[in-house]
Amino acid sequence: MDPLKSIDTIARQFAMGNPLSSERASGDRFVLGVTSRVAAAIFGGYALAASSATFFAVFLPLTQVEATVAGTFLAIVMYVCAAMWAFAARSAWQAWLGLLAPAAIAMALVIISGRAA
Repeated sequence: MDPLKSIDTIARQFAMGNPLSSERASGDRFVLGVTSRVAAAIFGGYALAASSATFFAVFLPLTQVEATVAGTFLAIVMYVCAAMWAFAARSAWQAWLGLLAPAAIAMALVIISGRAA
């Protein structure tokens, strides 16, 4: 038994949450799932970081310059957390939803407040 193949099989079963039915189909699903999570980490994380930076810049009770700098620093932390969330979520759909929903809420609050820069 090839140890690398067994590790690969275990990783796929863990990532997909079910036993393999077909080696080829499961491999394709695994690759698509990882690709979607990478895209969620990059693009969804960026959306969350940008919207949270705007949110913090508008709503933090500081001067405009201080709020902008603090919002940017907090957005960097949010981006790192978003990347971790993309791979910690149970599914790729949940990863996307967990990143885009808060981003949309933050931007909606900024737009509704009418104080967008």
